[in-house]
Amino acid sequence: MNISSFLAWISVILLGLTMLLWLIRIATDKKWFKEGSKLYEFHEKMKKPHEMLGALLVITALVHGILSSAKILSFNWGTASFVAIILLGISRAFLKDENVEKWRIPHRILGIISVAFLIAHLIIIF
Repeated sequence: MNISSFLAWISVILLGLTMLLWLIRIATDKKWFKEGSKLYEFHEKMKKPHEMLGALLVITALVHGILSSAKILSFNWGTASFVAIILLGISRAFLKDENVEKWRIPHRILGIISVAFLIAHLIIIF
């Protein structure tokens, strides 16, 4: 396995981990997600790592793209996924306490788009 492939799989794992917070929220019944529950505490502890994992995702995906055999600025699903991930990071900049409800939905939609583009990229690669 070359370094580009290694970084690609690291990026896939990082994207999955960054989606974990939202998946926990939608996959559980609201009564289990009350303040003080173990799931709620886990969710709260994952907020900072979520941001760090997102930053690492941008770095690993960028280096993977640079080292891959495809042109960096060509249109392919990997580039589309990377652009969606960058937009995700930009949308995070607007997720402040006072307007979190306004930006949470676009942030989630971009997350779904990023995963969809990544899946399309993986299907074409394999």
